[in-house]
Amino acid sequence: MTTQEQAPDCPQRDAAPLLAAMRKGDPTTCREFVAYFQGPLFNYLYWLSGDPDTAAQLFQQTMMSVYTNLPRVRKSGAPDVWVYRHATQRYLDQVQRRSQMRRATWDNILKGGLDRDPDRKWSQWDGAPPDTTAVPPEETPRLVEALKALTPRERAAILLAATADFTPAARAKCLHVSRRAAARLQLRALAALASQLNGAPADSGQTPRGARDRIRRQQLGLLSAARARKLDAALETNEASQRVRDEERAAWRAFRRLPNFLAPSSLTEDTEAHLRAGQEAQEERIATWGFRFMQVTVPIFILAIIAVILVPTISRSIQAARVAAARENLEAIGQALIEYSQSAPGQAFPPMAADVPGAWVPDLRLLFPHYIQDPALLVRPSLNDPALVKAMRDALSKSPPDFDTAHRLLARSYVYTGYVLLDESALAAFKSLVEGAPPPELTGDLETADRVLRRLKRDIEYFFVTDRSDPQAASRTRARIPIMFETTGARVFGSDPESANVLYLDGHVESLPFGSQFPVTVGVRALLEDR
Repeated sequence: MTTQEQAPDCPQRDAAPLLAAMRKGDPTTCREFVAYFQGPLFNYLYWLSGDPDTAAQLFQQTMMSVYTNLPRVRKSGAPDVWVYRHATQRYLDQVQRRSQMRRATWDNILKGGLDRDPDRKWSQWDGAPPDTTAVPPEETPRLVEALKALTPRERAAILLAATADFTPAARAKCLHVSRRAAARLQLRALAALASQLNGAPADSGQTPRGARDRIRRQQLGLLSAARARKLDAALETNEASQRVRDEERAAWRAFRRLPNFLAPSSLTEDTEAHLRAGQEAQEERIATWGFRFMQVTVPIFILAIIAVILVPTISRSIQAARVAAARENLEAIGQALIEYSQSAPGQAFPPMAADVPGAWVPDLRLLFPHYIQDPALLVRPSLNDPALVKAMRDALSKSPPDFDTAHRLLARSYVYTGYVLLDESALAAFKSLVEGAPPPELTGDLETADRVLRRLKRDIEYFFVTDRSDPQAASRTRARIPIMFETTGARVFGSDPESANVLYLDGHVESLPFGSQFPVTVGVRALLEDR
């Protein structure tokens, strides 16, 4: 097995007409459709699995899955994305089925191929010389070792970004995850690859915080044009940042020049024969299928019994999924708060909104749409209220946005003060100050008769560390300072909530049973309901 520039077996055509012809039953199009994807898809599967036999097998399974699901193909959309999505899913399913690989398949890429043996499924391989201009020979082993260290899903994410000319939304669709999850996978994978190629360079003190992450987002196409221009302008003023940019771009260019592995010349014929055999077997089954009364009624009764057993389980699963979604929403809001504090004066978190009395929520004028783009994140999913989501979208989609209404709607889901409150007495003191006349400015620390309420900002935990000799004291303190939590007065799934999610200063979200500890207590609920 060797590498060289991939040469297609047929003239390059758009996959959409081929797919449409296959849906109409044109028998001559099947071979052209398989040959169209043979080069790029086989190369993608080879780098994904590290083994030519596995890549060929996955290619056949993908084509069979595509052919079987032709009636379900949408008339609109990108056929290439649809095919790559099937291929990625076949590979991830195979990885899940195999607890451990029987052989080190990734060694095949390092050795440049396998020795022939009589038991090999594919007997005819192309013997063209390898392409030494794509990637320097000394770089390929380092890339392979970096790819081997990634998880299967991370490997698929970065290979889609490098080998397929897809948009970020199309790559997320191929991975069957959200765009945010796909972006995280690609960034982690690219960071590992860049570290392998650059020798894990350390950032200097002159490099802006997060410069590497923003550069990698730009390379992956995850930044808008305006933000990309702003990043280029910022990097031009700092020599250390320019070196970081050159290192990251060099690593990305080296990875995008992965050598292409030639598919076996018999792959198209074997796949076409496999598809035709499957079609003939299916037609034979349909022709010989006979229905009888018992053959129809017995499965119906069995399915009914299974449905009665599974409906409660499915209901609980749906409820658990909504609770998990609520936790993810709160984590996303926490990330937005942290990103805001990085560029705010004094690295302070956004202040509490002052336009709606009684609504203890962050000021959305500072967060939307720069840090929070999706209004649905501002509604707690466990409330199971589509009308509330629609009202939030309508309020923020106006020009200008109706922030007063948005703050009232947000207060039905979350509580946020912008201050460090560690117990019910501190919350009561904050409430008395806010409701006093005149109301205080919520931009700095607040002084009461017996305490000082600290404004939320980065590194605020050092005011509450008691043992400064303990290196872990700061991180433990950050993990116990609540900054935002779900309301406990609203009904969840038609009943009183048994727990609530709490966002802490270190960014983690914890589900606390009601009445267990601050801020999910009866006293906190009474204080909030009396606003």
